[in-house]
Amino acid sequence: MKAQGGGKIVHIGSLTTLTGLGSVGIYGLTKAALGQLTKTMAVEWAQDNIQVNCLCPGFIKTPLTATAQWANDHVRGW
Repeated sequence: MKAQGGGKIVHIGSLTTLTGLGSVGIYGLTKAALGQLTKTMAVEWAQDNIQVNCLCPGFIKTPLTATAQWANDHVRGW
């Protein structure tokens, strides 16, 4: 990217990138690390016209998340 004059990198985070939630500790840990990596890369590579961002969507209702997130009133409110 540096050689071509810049570019864009998009990381995919989640709600747990910035918010700690119970029962998903390891997942949240890795997403938080990705968030910090994004910030570091953005600062280091800005001078080379490389933009780095992290998208952090909330919960998406799927069969996989139906029992984990959507069945919990507290979590569903996020």
